[in-house]
Amino acid sequence: GDLHQPIHLASLYLDANGRRIDPDRRATGPRNHTRGSNRMKAGERNLHSIWDGVPDALRRARFLDIAVAAAKALPPTNGPMDRWAAGWATESLRQGRRGFEGVVVGPQDRDGEWAVTLPDGYAERRAEIQREQLVRAGARLAQVLEAIFPR
Repeated sequence: GDLHQPIHLASLYLDANGRRIDPDRRATGPRNHTRGSNRMKAGERNLHSIWDGVPDALRRARFLDIAVAAAKALPPTNGPMDRWAAGWATESLRQGRRGFEGVVVGPQDRDGEWAVTLPDGYAERRAEIQREQLVRAGARLAQVLEAIFPR
């Protein structure tokens, strides 16, 4: 279920000042890793929990019809079934980058958390990404079920 949740897959490594670091070039420890953005706080909520929230527009019954139509329009994933998830995860990581765009990270506090400031329009961007990912997840679940239980 989390495979299509971009902020569950994407993560940032940060130094104590909130600057992004490359874990392949610099040693990191438990205080550098955001643990899936659980340690990045926008006000009272962490960024991870903000992404767990479902926008009202995606809760409405009318979204179901739109989502089903959009899911049916997506092309199926090609290749062997045992490779589908890797491709889907890569796509979600790209979406995760969009989820971090424009997010300003402040210095780490004594509890090991970073305060973040979300850019203008962030809630709308998040909702757009969530809509896209929900449609993809539904289409892909259908494809998996059809592969397992052919008609």
